[in-house]
Amino acid sequence: MLYYYFQSKGGLYVAVLETMYAEFARHEVSLDLAGLQPAAAIRTLAFIWDYFRANPRWLNLINNGNLHEGRYLKRSPKLTEAISPVIDLVRATLARGAAIGDFRADVDALDFHVTLAAMGYYPVSNRFTLKAFVGRDYSEPSVIEAETELQVKRC
Repeated sequence: MLYYYFQSKGGLYVAVLETMYAEFARHEVSLDLAGLQPAAAIRTLAFIWDYFRANPRWLNLINNGNLHEGRYLKRSPKLTEAISPVIDLVRATLARGAAIGDFRADVDALDFHVTLAAMGYYPVSNRFTLKAFVGRDYSEPSVIEAETELQVKRC
């Protein structure tokens, strides 16, 4: 049945990625950021860090995609479609913030989103090597709280 529905294991993998990214994008665009002040909207968008912590296997799939140099992701136009509404949401939020002087006007929405995601992705995807290397457990609630404080409130 695998080959009937997906033609190959690679086809199944692409279908899983499409579903995973679409679900994540739906979750992001469901946030009511327009009703928040721009800075609060960006802090709300940082929920993706919680999503990463709650779904570490999701990151395993992303890491696997990187090991394959994105060749499976390139097969799917659905993945590009999934990210576009999220970037539009970030772009609108950044523009609102720039209009009131909270944010710089020259911030690229895609670059910003990638950076925001990276801030949450790295401690989760590398939690085991970080613990072994530096001795800090980035999955401990007190460490998560301190990290979030640093990333969202102090900077």
